[in-house]
Amino acid sequence: MANRITYSPAEFAALFNRERTWAYRQIYAQKVKTITEFGRIMIPAAEVERVLASAHEYGWTVKKKKKQKNSNGKAPDKSAWRNHLRNKKHAPPKNSDKKSAKQKIAQIFKGKSAVRKKAMQRIFQ
Repeated sequence: MANRITYSPAEFAALFNRERTWAYRQIYAQKVKTITEFGRIMIPAAEVERVLASAHEYGWTVKKKKKQKNSNGKAPDKSAWRNHLRNKKHAPPKNSDKKSAKQKIAQIFKGKSAVRKKAMQRIFQ
């Protein structure tokens, strides 16, 4: 590693025991600086050193969730939201027509020929 000046994305990934696509993802996310002016993507050895230097102790901690507050400073009432959803589910549709299917078809055939009217009558007998 000390003798190389630049690495290809595949070599860069191999240094970290990763697949080549991982290296390209790092490049496209602009987490790694590259040299691209000479026909190939090259990653300077200094970038490898920078990535290695950014290592730190893995300290996994659980963050506490903050409670949301209303404008009056109180936490929102969950039962009010549940009631809203319940009412929304059981509410009648907004654009509901109380017309029956027969009335709707009669409206469609209004002013049409007698043949169509007879066909409609046969449907609903």
